[in-house]
Amino acid sequence: MKLGIDCDGVLCNFSKRYAEYAKKFCGLDVDISQQREWSFESIGVPPEMDDRIWEEIKNTENFWRRLEPLSGAWTLFWSQRNHELFFITSRVPTKGMSVVAQTAGWLQYYHNIEFPTVLVADQPSKKIPLALNLGIDAFVDDKPSTVKSMRNAGILAYILDQPYNQDVEDPRVKSVDEFLNRVLPDATVRPSLDAAIQLALQ
Repeated sequence: MKLGIDCDGVLCNFSKRYAEYAKKFCGLDVDISQQREWSFESIGVPPEMDDRIWEEIKNTENFWRRLEPLSGAWTLFWSQRNHELFFITSRVPTKGMSVVAQTAGWLQYYHNIEFPTVLVADQPSKKIPLALNLGIDAFVDDKPSTVKSMRNAGILAYILDQPYNQDVEDPRVKSVDEFLNRVLPDATVRPSLDAAIQLALQ
């Protein structure tokens, strides 16, 4: 199968790093857990400060390479043995390596995927034609508008559960592992937790 997987809010904890930048550069204490809409303005970040934070992100060398992983993606390594995984993300360029190189390096480091296929869209809406042209069988993303647009285009799109996307209808998953277990037909992608932990410690 061909699967599309978003990065930020699905595999990577972008929101945590954004909150750290909001504190460091704007003196804002933002509670990401209270975010009920996609925009950070909904949790008290004024547009001018949001612009400032994004400028700092762009000026941070290899920003995307330094994000922390979200839990619940143990089975990525096993699933890529028998299926095609496409990591389709929308990210701005930063200082340092290209966005593709940063994202690929992150996937290699945290998920032991040696040659990940990374595609970067200059805006989230561009993910839809990419997924259609690739013949993606199923996609997982956290952004409400992206998931809704994919579904309207006939793509089987799952929403990755986050506080800011509760108004999106099912199918909904709590993690990438749950997504993979629901869409893949074979049991080879379901390793034991012990085996997954051992791989992560290598």
